[in-house]
Amino acid sequence: MKENKCPICSSQLEDFKIFDKIPSSSAQLYTNKDKVVNYNEQVVGVCANCNHITNYNLDTEVYEDSDYITKKSVSSTMSNNLKDIISFIDIKDSSVLEIGSGSGEVANHFANNGNKVTTIDPCIQSYDNLNINHHQGFLDDTFEGGPYDLIIARHVLEHVKDPVALLKLCASKLNDGYLYIEVPNMETTIHEHRLADFFNDHAQHFSPNSLATAGSLAGLEVVKTKSILNTAHQGVLFQKISNLDVVGHLAKSKEKINSIVSELTTGFTVYGAGAHAATFVGSLDDSTKNNLVTVIDKDTNKTGKYLPGTSVPISLPAPINTDILVNSSVLYKNEIEAYLRQELGYQGKIIHL
Repeated sequence: MKENKCPICSSQLEDFKIFDKIPSSSAQLYTNKDKVVNYNEQVVGVCANCNHITNYNLDTEVYEDSDYITKKSVSSTMSNNLKDIISFIDIKDSSVLEIGSGSGEVANHFANNGNKVTTIDPCIQSYDNLNINHHQGFLDDTFEGGPYDLIIARHVLEHVKDPVALLKLCASKLNDGYLYIEVPNMETTIHEHRLADFFNDHAQHFSPNSLATAGSLAGLEVVKTKSILNTAHQGVLFQKISNLDVVGHLAKSKEKINSIVSELTTGFTVYGAGAHAATFVGSLDDSTKNNLVTVIDKDTNKTGKYLPGTSVPISLPAPINTDILVNSSVLYKNEIEAYLRQELGYQGKIIHL
């Protein structure tokens, strides 16, 4: 067994020989029938951990060969499939980058609908559409465009040796927008025993699990997914995971509590005698805590008991005679507010923790 690791989860791969001899590229069609064809075997690595398959024999030079053919829609089904994908992406008025733009059908759609479109593809010299800014080549660290609202990479990720690195590069070119990835669905390939899907142009064969994992490693989260062509392909719309300002949010939470406490200068009621109430009331200074008039809860097991540090016994709901009520059962605030207003006839101010 080769010492090869999964490019997604770094687990050890189990080698499996699929073909003894196949063309190094399945997308090269020759004008000269006597041209020498490059062949090699195909040995893949199978990851039992994330259900990913890696082909060891990728030759990226074929993408810049004049005999490399890019796909385009040649039937109504293929055209309708593209319309479905564009509808699924559903992002308008955006700056768009399409990687591996191929025949340009998707790029032209976005360019013709008011979007600023950039494309990059090593096989394409240019497009006729003046609204498309095209770069012939690969997306790498030297590409200076961006940031973009939307990046599209349809059937690109399966062609690269380090998919996580490409996803990270895409993420670095995004603002707060989206990345649409479309790849073959490896699970359908193996369940339907389609061995011919394993051609040497594909370095990676993604399961839904391994694709989501690759995105996560690149700082991306799945927004929504789409099955394409009867699950043969999978489309995933990713968004960058925001850097959460934990300290900032905690500070705002503390400001909220302080604002609530500042209103409790006269008698108040607490609804709910669970953990939230115990924490909140327990945090109050003595002068504020002395303004606590009533604690109510529907749970009869709590009746007559006390929140920590208080001398007000918990009682069952009854008409409330304070002008302010603090609801500690925030997970049910809509239901509780309706109950207080409609069933108990409470007219005072309700503050939800």
